[in-house]
Amino acid sequence: MTAPGFPRHVPALALVWLAACGAPRSAESSVEPIADAPARGWTSTFSEPAVLIADEVRVEGPRGLLDHFAVRIEERAHERTEKTTPAGYLQRFDVRSDGVQTEIRAWLDDLEIVALRSLTALERPGEVDVSVLARGDAFWKSVADGRERRGGVLRLSGELER
Repeated sequence: MTAPGFPRHVPALALVWLAACGAPRSAESSVEPIADAPARGWTSTFSEPAVLIADEVRVEGPRGLLDHFAVRIEERAHERTEKTTPAGYLQRFDVRSDGVQTEIRAWLDDLEIVALRSLTALERPGEVDVSVLARGDAFWKSVADGRERRGGVLRLSGELER
């Protein structure tokens, strides 16, 4: 029995729909699984815990760089732009001039990066090594043994394991 104004065929359709949802799926599929890309070599240079602080930081590396790179931004304090260029996939993060002055934090494996004005990441095509260029009162410190480096410009390089 159905409620007045309720079509009689709706309960039957609901049962058919429920039966179809609960039916076992065929074990065979016409869609082939996508094979994983072969593992790429990576550098161990940034596996040592360290901190890098500078006004501007630029990180460059091969395809797969973004698998090792993470950025924390706050929309009210930072601007983000990204685009594909002839040099590769470019992401840029800037501290907003009209907002709260909050540094940009990022991680490249175990290297913590603090950029006070801007951070750029470029994922290049091809087998290029990983480089980090810090400009403007740059400071690097190893967390493990306390080693330090300071300068107007610091360059960290990581050769890919091939």
